[in-house]
Order: sequence, then C-alpha cells, then structure tokens
Amino acid sequence: MIIVKGYVIMSQTYPTHEEIQQLYEKLFEMRLDKWLNHELFTFQWFLLLAVLIFPWFIWWRFVDKNRIVQILLFGALLSILVVF
Repeated sequence: MIIVKGYVIMSQTYPTHEEIQQLYEKLFEMRLDKWLNHELFTFQWFLLLAVLIFPWFIWWRFVDKNRIVQILLFGALLSILVVF
C-alpha cells in the first residue's frame, strides 16, 4: 500500500472500487478548493465575465428591434445548420 500525505494511493494489487472512488472524491475536493480560493473572483475571472457579457449589451443596443424575431430565428437556423 502506497501512502502519500496520509492518503492511500494504491495497494500492491489492483485498486478496489472504493479506493478509486475515494481518490476521485479527494481530487474533486482539491479542484473545488483550488477554484474557490485561487481562480474565482480574480482579475482574469472578471475579465472573462466582461468579455462574455459586454458584446451582448452592444448587440442589444444596435440591433433593429422591429426585426428581432427574424434575426433570432435566422441565428438559430444558422446554429442548427452549422452543428449538423
């Protein structure tokens, strides 16, 4: 059995399902902790949020409101055609 920082990594044989599940849970906790403490609400996070939202405000300001249904349907049709 290999122990690293108090966590069982593997036994001498193939790992059991429980061992693999424990490692996945620990990995999830570590990733969540890293995201919450080192990535969320950083300058890059706010910049990405602005880059994702700001173009929609610009589009909404300049779009022809009389033809909004036609424009959205055309965009949806193009999206469907591109995917398939």
